[in-house]
Amino acid sequence: MYNVYQVYLVNGKSVKVDILSTDQTDDVLETVCSVLELTPDLTYYFGLFLVDDVNGKCIIRKLQDFESPYISLMRAE
Repeated sequence: MYNVYQVYLVNGKSVKVDILSTDQTDDVLETVCSVLELTPDLTYYFGLFLVDDVNGKCIIRKLQDFESPYISLMRAE
């Protein structure tokens, strides 16, 4: 079942994507780049990060290719 999630960009804007909660980082990154209309060869110049924004933006860590961003985010909280 697909769900709509928001992925926040460095410039403060966000992109809504339809993904599965079990999708791996690579799948989510490819979907985000597709929504942003980037050519597929540029996809892997970008990465997904867990970010804590409670007291200002603080990067927790870069997500690994095999991880599920949704599950990692839920476990981080």
